Amino acid sequence: MSNREYAINLIEDIPENKLIFIINILEGLKGLTNKSDEYDLQMVLDSQCDNDEEYTAEQVNQILGLDL
Repeated sequence: MSNREYAINLIEDIPENKLIFIINILEGLKGLTNKSDEYDLQMVLDSQCDNDEEYTAEQVNQILGLDL
C-alpha cells in the first residue's frame, strides 16, 4: 500500500466534524511549495505572540479524537 493510499484510509476513519483540521493541515503542507505572502507571515507572527500554550502529540490526538 502506498503512503497516499494509507493516508486516504486513515482519513476515511476520521469523523466528519474533525476533517476541517486535516484539511487545514493538508492545505498548509501543499502551500509549503508556494511563497508565503505578507498575510501568511503576519498570521504566523500573531499566533506566536498570542499563543503561550503548547500541546503534546498525545493531546493533539485527543483533541482531534484520533486513536493513534
